[in-house]
Amino acid sequence: MPRRGRTTPPPITPIEKWSKFADRVALLLPTAAGLLSDWGFLWTVKEVLDGDERPFPGGAYHKNAARRLLTPLCVSCVLKVWILLFDDYRESISLKKIAEAVREKDEKDFNLLVRSKATMHLKNQSLEEVFSGLTECARSLKEFEKLFSDNRHSFCAHVLQRTSGKQTTLVDLPMLAKVVPKAIHLIELLGALFDLPPMSLDNILNTQCLTAATLFGLQEVARTPERLFQNRRLPFAQLESIATGILRGDK
Repeated sequence: MPRRGRTTPPPITPIEKWSKFADRVALLLPTAAGLLSDWGFLWTVKEVLDGDERPFPGGAYHKNAARRLLTPLCVSCVLKVWILLFDDYRESISLKKIAEAVREKDEKDFNLLVRSKATMHLKNQSLEEVFSGLTECARSLKEFEKLFSDNRHSFCAHVLQRTSGKQTTLVDLPMLAKVVPKAIHLIELLGALFDLPPMSLDNILNTQCLTAATLFGLQEVARTPERLFQNRRLPFAQLESIATGILRGDK
């Protein structure tokens, strides 16, 4: 009897690889929308906690409610960022790896396919602009991969804490302020590349911020997420500088 063993699967053709990547990006679009929604709500919660209790009715009640929502919202954002950017479990392909793959120079056939198909799909951006954006996103988000991989389970219990006396930092609001806009911009670029239906990203964010402001009785909608999100296309160093200034209270 012939020995039974594992059969080696046939190599994936460039067209199959393209389709697999496109399917994965399409599957993650709802996760990206959910991340943006949670992120907008999170900043409203932060403004409630940072503000004075007296300017609106029920201020103390709203502060207590916001305090209870803060950690669940942070955990939700962290896990969604992990799913989008770094999750390679079994058949999953992270957006960061897809971005790196379509930029590979050594896979000549696949690179030519990407260029020919992407040229047909792109309407408002040049192919080089998209590729440059993908490269910048993948490079800027790479530094967070080990942090998420090493501390993913700790996030759920200590999402807003820093490790005292050590270099390792757990996720906090300033980090989410930088990572979330870039993560959303990455899937935005990949969606354009693979000709997927565009998401109304600004509408999603503005609607959630308005909903959160109404829920907590705020006079104004939180503007911090909008200001950060508008700068998502900038190089990461500039986005980081803007985020630092916004969180410090600069106008």
